[in-house]
Amino acid sequence: MINAHQNVKNIGEMKEYLETRHMGLGFTELSKSIIDKGLCNMCGACFSICPRISMNSIKPKLVDYDPECSMCLKYCPRTYFPEDLFKETLFNGQNKSDFYLGSYREGYTATSGNKAIQGRGQNGGVVTTLLIYALKHGIIDGALLTDKDEDWKPIPVIAKTAEDIKKYAGSKYTIAPTIETYREALEMHKLKKIAFVGMPCQINAVRKLQLFSPFPDHYGTFKLVIGLFCSSNFSYDLIDEYLRKTLQIPPKNIAKMDISKGKFILSLKDGKTIRIPIREITQYKWSSCEHCNDYTAEFADISIGSIGAADDNWNTVLTRTDRGQSLLNNAIDDNWILKNENIELSKIKKAAARKKAKKRKINQEALKSLNLFGLPESASEIYSIIASTGGTISDILSNIKKNAGKGEVSRLLGLLEERGWIYRHNGIIKAYNPDKVITTEINKLKQNLEHQIAKIKSEALNYLKETFLQNNYSDIKLDELMDLI
Repeated sequence: MINAHQNVKNIGEMKEYLETRHMGLGFTELSKSIIDKGLCNMCGACFSICPRISMNSIKPKLVDYDPECSMCLKYCPRTYFPEDLFKETLFNGQNKSDFYLGSYREGYTATSGNKAIQGRGQNGGVVTTLLIYALKHGIIDGALLTDKDEDWKPIPVIAKTAEDIKKYAGSKYTIAPTIETYREALEMHKLKKIAFVGMPCQINAVRKLQLFSPFPDHYGTFKLVIGLFCSSNFSYDLIDEYLRKTLQIPPKNIAKMDISKGKFILSLKDGKTIRIPIREITQYKWSSCEHCNDYTAEFADISIGSIGAADDNWNTVLTRTDRGQSLLNNAIDDNWILKNENIELSKIKKAAARKKAKKRKINQEALKSLNLFGLPESASEIYSIIASTGGTISDILSNIKKNAGKGEVSRLLGLLEERGWIYRHNGIIKAYNPDKVITTEINKLKQNLEHQIAKIKSEALNYLKETFLQNNYSDIKLDELMDLI
């Protein structure tokens, strides 16, 4: 049986890890490690697999006794997800590998062959078109999507017809628990082949559910995963507080939302367009977005965005799996999708680099205590950056640490690697678990201190005692004399 604390070595062990009920771990651990730390991305996975969990607009809540079966904890997209194992399973050796874009087959710009869908969907309407095509050709029999009410509050929905898919088209830009309807899709609608469209952070949960579903074998599973490019998402307060109350824009007057070139763009039903600099709404970003470094939905079958396309009527598309490439090729051959290979990958990489290199606020006072370990303060700072970004490369570190050249950064990286604080894997620099790193350093410090203490006792103390005795013999009381000899 796979231990809850051990690393799995292959995808078979990962499946066994998900299948095994590790009793004694449950919602309490999920709350302490994820929800209370602002890491929950409100994907809805825990709610969908456990009837004892409910969702409100802020976070999951336990509403009944906790059986402590560990399912909510293990299927959370923020918990254990061995990326290399999933890459080996999802992508073949023909894929291009890129630190910023992830593993992908091909990159295109594309637009829907249906002008009506172009107008209803986001940008070129490629997501909507691919879903309808997949439904028509029996690749899927339904999709987990996100709708909205008249106040633009996101609502997780299940689409089973082409009209449903068209109705739910378009990005909502506020956090939505899209996976919340997974159980309903299986149990009530009896769907066998499900598509999912969502954020990069949500896809980890979908891939876990796809690898091993906690529901009976005769139920369906995910057959298509479409990921959306994402720099960050927002809480509903963006609409309820900022747009409605601050800007006095009733949400029901909004026809469409978009983000482009650093602007949050509102298209109103009266024909007006309002452009708001993203920097003015950063306080409404969802908390977990601060800790996410996946811009291009690296574990999707197909990743779709708009940056890198010639204009707003086109999407950028990265195919990643056999399933994704086959679907796109067939849709192109049947003229459902029009493609152009003139994609500006450099723009996508630049946006992805910004997300991967987000500089967290470093607690300098906390890091000062690490000076006891004999490392330069800048080395501790670099370790903090690597630990917070989840993996990076020296070029990014050089950009983050403006006061240090690439050569100095490389020297400090070598020092950290030698000390066992970081390691390199496929060109990426990752941090070892700080609990293990610091514990190891403390143990070394203790050993060194014990050695120093022993040396003081055997050398300095004996010398000083002897000298003291020789020169102060007549002043020493009998009990003190016994201690000195």
